[in-house]
Amino acid sequence: MNDIKFYFHIGNAKTASTTIQYVLNELVARNKGKAIFLGRFDGKKFSTDRLRRAHLKLFRQSRAELQPFAPSHQKIEPINIVEEYSEAIIDLLKEKIGEVEFVFVSDECIYDMANYNGDLNLAYLGYLMASLNKKLHANFSDINASMNISLAIRNQFSWLPSLIAYSPATKSFESELSAILKRPRFGWTNTAFYYETYVKIKSLFSSVANINVMPMEVLSGDRPVDFYVGLF
Repeated sequence: MNDIKFYFHIGNAKTASTTIQYVLNELVARNKGKAIFLGRFDGKKFSTDRLRRAHLKLFRQSRAELQPFAPSHQKIEPINIVEEYSEAIIDLLKEKIGEVEFVFVSDECIYDMANYNGDLNLAYLGYLMASLNKKLHANFSDINASMNISLAIRNQFSWLPSLIAYSPATKSFESELSAILKRPRFGWTNTAFYYETYVKIKSLFSSVANINVMPMEVLSGDRPVDFYVGLF
């Protein structure tokens, strides 16, 4: 029986996602064949062009300032893209079955509520997991696959200055804090209310996936790669 663990790292925003992706790259380089890093959002690290195209079609940008000019999600046929995405993963696994133990997808934009449709993307992620499970059982008779969602969190007092520094529209610390408190869980502010975010994701996925929480603070420092991966 081949055991394969799938990890979907979905954010939050401003919680060291780039660092996590570098760690995953290093892990794959050190464990050739045992681990696959399917991709990160910038499109530079996808295993195949087919995966890259499917990922960027499914979890697509929808910036508020571009509305109503942003592409409509009703026009992209998401179910077909999900099937294309899962089929591309299966084809990749067929080449490496018996070797692979870990499969990683890391993209903070999946749960980005500011520039992407975070809640809608969670629905797409659920479709993807269901499609992938179905295809795994149809194509491999001796595989035991587990699905995992990794959610990074960050201390609110260190997150807030990072958010304000990133936003050129910020007038003052007080005005930004007031806006966040008036509209909690809007845009990137769901990072600040991480317990509510965890509860939401757990309520949606606990029956089909393990939910893992990674505090950003423990990601800092000179630690071995295996330590970071253990957090997943």
